[in-house]
Amino acid sequence: MYCPFDKWEITLNWTGIPLFYLLTLAGVKEEGASVNFKGRDGYTSNIRMAEVLKPTAILALKGNGTDLSEMTGREGGFRVAFPCKDGYNWATDIVEINVINEVLTKSDQDREGCALPSIHPPLRVFNLTLGKRELEIRAFTNVSVNGFSFDRGQKQFHFNITVPAGTTGFTELIMPQNLLEEPYSVFMGEEPVEFIEVNVANLTFIHLSYPEVSPTHTLGRTLTVTVEGQSGDAHLARPVSAGIIGISVLILTILLLRREPELLVRLLERLKTLGKASLLCHGRSSRNPDVRSIQGND
Repeated sequence: MYCPFDKWEITLNWTGIPLFYLLTLAGVKEEGASVNFKGRDGYTSNIRMAEVLKPTAILALKGNGTDLSEMTGREGGFRVAFPCKDGYNWATDIVEINVINEVLTKSDQDREGCALPSIHPPLRVFNLTLGKRELEIRAFTNVSVNGFSFDRGQKQFHFNITVPAGTTGFTELIMPQNLLEEPYSVFMGEEPVEFIEVNVANLTFIHLSYPEVSPTHTLGRTLTVTVEGQSGDAHLARPVSAGIIGISVLILTILLLRREPELLVRLLERLKTLGKASLLCHGRSSRNPDVRSIQGND
């Protein structure tokens, strides 16, 4: 973490939650153009939506394994972390996240020479060729995903998932908006299931949760998931409206750490099954940033 004003820097291994996951659960509206992060001290910073949706953008909860709410000084307090962005863009001790329908920042350019880190669990990428277009569907998940197939004629794609025994699984699909004709339906096997759908920044996010598999099923459970565009069975589509949604402003009050600690407990319980991400930032000079990796952290 680096501050360009007084040449201050520290090295922390940050563990956190991808912001695109939080915004999907909140049901962010398509009109969202930028995101405002407000700290307890009243400081705010604004980031364009496209930057917030990058898988490497996280809400950091821990530093070097210690809860950030228990740390003091500049490194203390839950914060948002954007690799390759200067430190003054990172509000700390976050109490509120606002999605705004206008661009409130002039530039979100990456620092020169800075490469975005990898993440864990890694995104699964499935490539599609439609005419002359090369497209991809990405999956952020804590289960095994394989057997992907795309049927343009039937306006649907399929993949197989294996949920490990004794766990609750999830998959967050990220794909180009309007890849299939809406509304969507999602099936597990032959059964239609509920899902959360968000369309923003020319992307569609579909969040799926899988039932917990009993530990007695030592090999876990394998299911075929089908995502289908509009068809004769379009009435089966069951997107779920989620979160606190406003017409012009979405206010997602996430952390009131000292006043309402039970709110944090509920948030973390809700996100227990999410694959956590740990952001490792090494010290650097002002001209040679060295952000190396995001790694899993149990």
